[in-house]
Amino acid sequence: MLKLKTASAGCATIVITAAMLTACSSTGTQVATVRGGAVNLKQVRVGTPGKIFQDAAITFAPDPNGAVAGKVQYLSRLEDADGSQFVVQVKNNECYEISLINRNKQLSRDAAIAKMQNLLPASVIAAGEPVVKPVPGRQADSFTWNKKFRGELDYTDASRKDVSMISATRLGVTF
Repeated sequence: MLKLKTASAGCATIVITAAMLTACSSTGTQVATVRGGAVNLKQVRVGTPGKIFQDAAITFAPDPNGAVAGKVQYLSRLEDADGSQFVVQVKNNECYEISLINRNKQLSRDAAIAKMQNLLPASVIAAGEPVVKPVPGRQADSFTWNKKFRGELDYTDASRKDVSMISATRLGVTF
């Protein structure tokens, strides 16, 4: 905890405190840190404790329409450097799904795959290559690791070059 002291002319002392909260996923990997109400979007992963999003009042806000059957949805107030807005699903105080929506700036397929992999715990990616299949009825591909984690890329058109939405999900969460 960082404490700064300043004194005014009237000799009153003001103490400014910048709190920091660090969290680990259920696999023990550090996933996100809240500093003064903000969380670095590059650190957000599936498995991040829900408290991180509750305490990140500058970066995330609860979606008033996103609370259903014990699930809470948080929306990032800001976009990352690639123009992605984060939509985070939390149940039982753990993030089980992250979606990145790119409305104004689409990503290449390769850049989107890299971002999708960064949303998953490192141990999932290290365990091996995913099974990749087209999603029936949609311009999307599904990536599955060990039947426990899934990623999806939604494309802007049939060429499957540009991606408008990325998601990463821990499977098995029930409502």
